[in-house]
Amino acid sequence: VFGEHLYFGVWLSSGTTGLLRCQKTACERTLERLPAIADSLQALQVVDQRLGVLGGEQDWWIGSLALPDGTDKQVVIDRLPAVNSTRPLFLGGYVFWPLAVDENLYRCALPDCAGGPKKIMSYGGPTAYADGDRLFVPGDGAIVRIGALGDGPIERLLPDAMLSAAPDKVDVDGLNQPYAHAIAAGGGWLYAAVRAGGTGCPDCETTLSRWPAAGGT
Repeated sequence: VFGEHLYFGVWLSSGTTGLLRCQKTACERTLERLPAIADSLQALQVVDQRLGVLGGEQDWWIGSLALPDGTDKQVVIDRLPAVNSTRPLFLGGYVFWPLAVDENLYRCALPDCAGGPKKIMSYGGPTAYADGDRLFVPGDGAIVRIGALGDGPIERLLPDAMLSAAPDKVDVDGLNQPYAHAIAAGGGWLYAAVRAGGTGCPDCETTLSRWPAAGGT
């Protein structure tokens, strides 16, 4: 959503791809395809006055388009191998994205990745989340927190009452090991869906928990 408009990417069985826009108050009547971009778009994120996107089909590219008309295509990085469930995070003048091929999380400076990608950490998950300049990623049952837009120390945290420091390897198969299988962040908070019994107990109770993003109960 940007201003009075809703934006979404489209891929139809007819082969039609691109970016659509409509007014929030009358979407069906005002729906239009923006002619400046014809790519298949996998993910969208409003960043200041631009729309950050993940686009492509066989090879993917990460970049942005000027709002409100989806013009001025800027490519941060292209020819990425197609991987499933990848969603870039645009934050603080950077874009962060995981690459399943080598299971790493990378960062590029906007708008053109000057200096090349920087590896932030080894990580095989689908995306990163953020609150302020802190990044959060789920990893092997723990929650990883990195400050300073990826330049801070890497902290591994357990999804317990205090966000205690986690060991290098969490026993996610242990029946008594709390396991964070989904997270989100925002508004000064870190959220997680915490399963009581790890991956070895898919039917165990799941609790939605939150902590201050900087740490605490």
